[in-house]
Amino acid sequence: MLSQPIFDVPSRPSVPVEGFQPQGSNTGVKIPSPTLECGIDWISGTFPQSLVDTLKAILHTFFHDEFVEQAKGTGWYRDGYRSSLGMVLGMHAYGEGRTDAYISIPGAVLAALSARKVQALMLALHEQVQFHCSRLDLKIDDYTKTVTAEKAYEAYMDKGVSGFRTHHWHSSGDIKKGIGTCLQLGSRGSKGSGKFLRIYDKFIESGGKLDCMRIELELSGDLSTNYFPFLATLPFEQFGEWIANIIISSVDFIKRPPSGRLRDSVRLDWWAFLADGRDKISLCKEVIASSVERAKRWIHNQVAPTLATIMATFNNEDEWNEFFWDAIFSGERRMQPRHNAMVNAENTRKRMKVTLKSER
Repeated sequence: MLSQPIFDVPSRPSVPVEGFQPQGSNTGVKIPSPTLECGIDWISGTFPQSLVDTLKAILHTFFHDEFVEQAKGTGWYRDGYRSSLGMVLGMHAYGEGRTDAYISIPGAVLAALSARKVQALMLALHEQVQFHCSRLDLKIDDYTKTVTAEKAYEAYMDKGVSGFRTHHWHSSGDIKKGIGTCLQLGSRGSKGSGKFLRIYDKFIESGGKLDCMRIELELSGDLSTNYFPFLATLPFEQFGEWIANIIISSVDFIKRPPSGRLRDSVRLDWWAFLADGRDKISLCKEVIASSVERAKRWIHNQVAPTLATIMATFNNEDEWNEFFWDAIFSGERRMQPRHNAMVNAENTRKRMKVTLKSER
């Protein structure tokens, strides 16, 4: 078992610059407490296809979700399946003699679980389906927005980044939703070292649901393979501590002295706020609603004004009822397998909820 982060980062002063204070939110949204949170944001990898039924049973237990076959395969797999929440399952791999299957669980799906359940899911995958992790994303959310992509980019241009050699700086979003910036450090795939870091504004990327800066480390290759079972088998009390340690130890933002020697450099104050204050980072507690609840929220936020506009043009309630129910029946006839999967998953979730209440 690993006893320390595997990234070789020189030690730095443990005290931030005197008088340094973290910034407040610049969007007017109240900063939650705690202001620094960490968690798992993506899990994907392979397992023996003979254990696919076991895998589905595990995922159903945690998410009350089901898979629907897609018209096309996924990646290196001939047959692809997608769950109502967004998990992707690949089966019947291309290539002679291959007997593996593939599962991908994105962050939006993992957000439906508490941190304790995320670790329990990882342990179940490790112990019950011989899971081989090929991608593991770890995250820290900074609600104070002390760490920003702009500061990190400025440090990179000033040769103040230790841990990565390459970068990509870009903007994302649009004028309506807002323009965000993102600094990417490292490379993916065979040209990379197995670690890829992103720093970006989550407020824009999440459509305003999370007002924080996201520091996200994507592990692959040997790093994801080794760290997955390590995190899965930790005592839960150490789970968040190690997620933060792995991310922070992967990179350092520093001010080099005139000599240019790395050992004489000083950690930049805004990164020291995070790196030297990692004991204040706690596990994410927010649990995202089910897929049906998200659909209801979308109707309320995006469709409700249009419905109200249409309703205002009708002369009486009978005309409105005729239009409304005609639209509902038309939608029912056009429901696809993924819509039925959402219904089944929601009904299962409600039954589980009733069962738990009756057992108390």
